[in-house]
Amino acid sequence: MLKRTLVLLPCILLAFACSEGAKSTELPAIEVASQGSGSPTALAITVAKGHEEALSVELAFAAGGTVNGKDSAKSTITPLTFGIGAKVTEVTDRWVRADLEVKELAVAEAPTDAAEMTGYAHAQLRKALDKMPKLSGELVVTPTGQITKLELGADKGLSNQQRQVLEAIRSTVAQLAIPRPTQAAAPAQWATTIGISRNGFGLSQKLEIGIEQDGVVRLSITESPEEGKPATPPGVYADTITVESYQGKGTGEVRLDTARIFPSSAYLELTAATELSIEQA
Repeated sequence: MLKRTLVLLPCILLAFACSEGAKSTELPAIEVASQGSGSPTALAITVAKGHEEALSVELAFAAGGTVNGKDSAKSTITPLTFGIGAKVTEVTDRWVRADLEVKELAVAEAPTDAAEMTGYAHAQLRKALDKMPKLSGELVVTPTGQITKLELGADKGLSNQQRQVLEAIRSTVAQLAIPRPTQAAAPAQWATTIGISRNGFGLSQKLEIGIEQDGVVRLSITESPEEGKPATPPGVYADTITVESYQGKGTGEVRLDTARIFPSSAYLELTAATELSIEQA
């Protein structure tokens, strides 16, 4: 039995969004810590059937690691860009249903002075995106931003790089829904926990959220592995993969718009460090 220890050192994800699959029957709870003061502002989504909106996203990744105490080469990819189109197909007092479509998925050329591993990572990703199948699906979200259904693309038949990209897109959509009370006054604060998947890990992401006087919503993010879910990192093949430790955290700023499903603008920054034990016969 061969056992290796793999440490994935801080992996950075930056996401910026602006205008122009999993199912869940259990809504993430919204725990209000402070009601704020003054006149409350409506925060609930109020779109109508037929409403259409677009989301433009830039993602940047930086990753490095250690295998059995030896550092591996680091790579950086920036930016990975794509658009998401949403068209509302049904509205009730309990949910908003929308068709989703991913558009213009691309990655920039690696900088001419980039490290060898960064250049290689860019080249491999560009090849993967050239063969990426069309990505579409459906989102069902409550007026208070709680996702009850998110189906986007399919994992079957995807390469490791394509699967990583698809997970990044899904987690971006999940993170930008922003659960919130129906109304709040600054400086109200609330917290909620959502489930996402990234790089083959099921993660529980706790959001501590506050709205400021200028209308900006600020996020503090902490992550932990979801219990009972196996880790299946793309490209890592082993009989047994055990998550020995995981530390994830981040911050973000968004501007909510009740006439949209997604924020009118958002910026998120996340870092994560993972230690895995890998056993092979």
